[in-house]
Amino acid sequence: GNFSKVPIIVGTNANEGFLFSFMNPFQGPSHETFASFAKHYAGPSRMSDIRRTYGSVNSELDGRLATSKLMGDALFECPTRMFANKVEQLNPNSVFFYRFSRDRRTVQSLFHKATNAIWDAFEQSS
Repeated sequence: GNFSKVPIIVGTNANEGFLFSFMNPFQGPSHETFASFAKHYAGPSRMSDIRRTYGSVNSELDGRLATSKLMGDALFECPTRMFANKVEQLNPNSVFFYRFSRDRRTVQSLFHKATNAIWDAFEQSS
């Protein structure tokens, strides 16, 4: 842990995986598509955990939503939390975690990079 021991802010957006869910290389009916994708990504031994976490996939919409959630968790949520936990171990009470869930101007859930304008505005005001 050779780093500046100062407070940090880390976080994610509620729908981080939305844009990345279109990269699913598996095509076909939603249940089989999501199962193939999840098995390829997490491994066959983790499929019961996958089903428990992401629920049943019975339609194309269910498949897209589950794929989006899995991508967001795998690419952003889990690594961000692992990083925050490690920093917290090395520098207690120094990590502040945010989770943007929606833009108040719309009913849409925020996806990856949707909060860049907020951080840009913050940076310009300091």
